[in-house]
Amino acid sequence: MTQFAVVQDVYELEDWQSAARILTDVLGLHPTAAKQRARRSRGFLAEKLDFEQARRFHQTCESRGLVVHIVEDKDLIVLPKPSRVHELWLQDDALWVRRTQLGPRESIRWERIVLVAAFRTTKREAYHHWFTVGGGLQMDTGPQLKVSKYSKEYAEYLADVFEWMPSGSPARLRLGSREVNYSQALGSDLPDPHVAIDARSDSFRLLLARIHARARNAFVPPETLVLLGAEPDKGRRLHELPGLDDFDAYNRWLLQKLRVVAKLPGNQS
Repeated sequence: MTQFAVVQDVYELEDWQSAARILTDVLGLHPTAAKQRARRSRGFLAEKLDFEQARRFHQTCESRGLVVHIVEDKDLIVLPKPSRVHELWLQDDALWVRRTQLGPRESIRWERIVLVAAFRTTKREAYHHWFTVGGGLQMDTGPQLKVSKYSKEYAEYLADVFEWMPSGSPARLRLGSREVNYSQALGSDLPDPHVAIDARSDSFRLLLARIHARARNAFVPPETLVLLGAEPDKGRRLHELPGLDDFDAYNRWLLQKLRVVAKLPGNQS
């Protein structure tokens, strides 16, 4: 039996109370459960509905001013596991990458890249410094081994680059600001790490800006543009993505919207 999902037009619902009432009226959810689902929903309000439920849900949403899209289950985006890439080259015709340390170079044509999204997080690393003290004039006191502990916080950036495959499904590359070989990707434009205080972050922003400039068909969400410094914040309400799971969920919804709006081809059985 064909099943359907309800895709929100916005990632987070501002009027989640109306959505909760629709969940109760159409699907019969208990009001408390409906409020929890509507308030916590991120991109997808309901899934696995039959045809009649989906039809009624869409009609009710339209009558109450809530914009949603009804999508068949077979056309739902399944987010693939990312391939972490350390080596990449930006050429005029394509983005060239090496997915494994000893693997071949592969090309991804710029026009096949549909989404470039970045995420900033803060990492903390703990360090231990071992040193010896003592062993001076007092013969009964030998050198002693001591340790000092300290931690350091640093900004780390992740970016997912999505390519639309001929099969109708996305492929995902993941770039990490502390992992990319910048000398290959940027060449002589690589900031001097002894001069730039946050050289890796600056290099990563520059790298993504160049990918964005070449991948003209790619959608870049406003959060990423602000992160790259390509667009001012202007006080807009941007989505806060506190963790990697939230970043994945947001990217899945963006890809689903691109499939709905841009009519990207669906999965081929």
